[in-house]
Amino acid sequence: RGGGYRSVPTDDEAHLFPRHGDDDDRSSSPSLSAKVKKKYWKTKQSWIERRGKSQDEFVVAGDAQLDQRIERMKSIQTTSGRLSRICSAYKKKLVDTSDREQELSDFLEAEGSKDGTRAGKSMINLSKVLEEDSDARIKCVAPIARLNDELDTFQTRALADSKSTTDRMEIETGISSGAFVA
Repeated sequence: RGGGYRSVPTDDEAHLFPRHGDDDDRSSSPSLSAKVKKKYWKTKQSWIERRGKSQDEFVVAGDAQLDQRIERMKSIQTTSGRLSRICSAYKKKLVDTSDREQELSDFLEAEGSKDGTRAGKSMINLSKVLEEDSDARIKCVAPIARLNDELDTFQTRALADSKSTTDRMEIETGISSGAFVA
């Protein structure tokens, strides 16, 4: 690996760290499914009106609220998944950087002990500082790993439960809407 400092993520890492202004910000524009649902409900409403029937305003409001909840849940799911990937990448980079600092510290200590001059003493002192930095960096890994585990738990439990609840609500709403329209 070149060992040099890299400020720009590689192509396989670029999706983990979206830059400000990228088109990847899905929260600002409605998703394709939201557009399709909106078009569906408008078409359905106009079809009902052409047939001379009126749809209950509470059903329309309930359908809109359900669609809004589903979109919010999908947005949370996407965001928490992205945050989990970022935590994993950050944790890996912390460990890699700490390993490199430790290697440099060991090298400076070995070379400094061979050299009896002031430069050798400076190398030994610098190796101690690098070792402390490495230890401090490693101490950051555990909280990030915990956050990542909690995000995974949130995704598997809370979002799965929310999805099943909204699926049941969607089915119930579809059944009750059909009863009002028919």
